[in-house]
Amino acid sequence: MSDEKELVGFFGNPRNPKIDELITRLKEVEEEGMILYGEIEKVIGKDPQKDGRWPVCSARKHLERKGIVFKCVTGVGYCRQTAAQIVTEEAEKDRACISRKAGRSSRKLLSVEDKLLTPAERKSRDFNASVLGLVKATLKPSTVKALSKSAKPPEVSQSKLIAFLASK
Repeated sequence: MSDEKELVGFFGNPRNPKIDELITRLKEVEEEGMILYGEIEKVIGKDPQKDGRWPVCSARKHLERKGIVFKCVTGVGYCRQTAAQIVTEEAEKDRACISRKAGRSSRKLLSVEDKLLTPAERKSRDFNASVLGLVKATLKPSTVKALSKSAKPPEVSQSKLIAFLASK
């Protein structure tokens, strides 16, 4: 990707130069290294725990697309994750988050009384609640552990996977 494209944000708009400066500084942090809130504040000119939060979020999202992931250390700053930490800790955290969201969504759907819905709406509600319940059950730690022991991952190269996903 060219340097010119790097400076363009969403919808082709120029990105804030402070965010670019922060991205450059975050790239310099070594794996398992920390960047403190004070250092971030010097770069963006705002408190990253208050009104300076959005530039940090924007920079982190940009870097996540490039495989650089930071974990928030409350009251201190951000710690750059290793590849192993991304695969284990981040995946576990994301599974738990998706599971909670699926459970909440399913409960909301099922809280609607049948008499308020048409037959088509009831069918849709029941289908969606079933799918969300399945997602929640599949993401239970015990289920994930059992599936990971019994499932043999396919032998697929990263280039073949990227080509397959691009074709969809």
